[in-house]
Amino acid sequence: MSARETTARVPYRGLAAVALEGDPTWDIGRIITTEEGRWNRAGQPTLYFATDPGVALAELGRHAPSDGPPAVSSLWTLRLSLDEVSDLRRAPDDVVLNQEQCRGLADELRGLGVPGLVVPSVAFLDNRVRFNVVIFAEILGAGLSDVIHAPRLLAAISPTRGSRWVDFGRARYAQTALNVPGSRLRPCLALASAVAVTR
Repeated sequence: MSARETTARVPYRGLAAVALEGDPTWDIGRIITTEEGRWNRAGQPTLYFATDPGVALAELGRHAPSDGPPAVSSLWTLRLSLDEVSDLRRAPDDVVLNQEQCRGLADELRGLGVPGLVVPSVAFLDNRVRFNVVIFAEILGAGLSDVIHAPRLLAAISPTRGSRWVDFGRARYAQTALNVPGSRLRPCLALASAVAVTR
């Protein structure tokens, strides 16, 4: 499957969300990964965003270690404005689930100078209107900060005492406490299914 054959070039301007492990401090450097991912090889600087907070939480759960407690994390919303990305939302499931094929498509598009992708979320393959945006940092270079706007802390996420991941078939759950800034809800609000994902 060739990237030229399977993708349309579209702008992406809209909401995005990301869950970050660690303290709730915004730093664009914390979003850039060079670890191998579905749409990048090791060493390729890449940013992964969800297009809504629910997808971001699902992706956080999908990538959490299977043992030990969930990590302290934070959930952010922001806006992205990309003039051009390749749209892979209609790629067949067997392509999206084949990580090597995904990395090959991304390599081809990087080589063409495409700055990013819109791709299905593996957590929501049955609902393609909920998807991810992938940005190739080396293509945008210094312009990276010009496409990410108005980051806002939506919630701090911390495991409750004794919390750990529990598997139920294809779903994982962790008991967590959400601390929503400016909310009248108390930080002790515990949600048993704050992170429930399909693996």
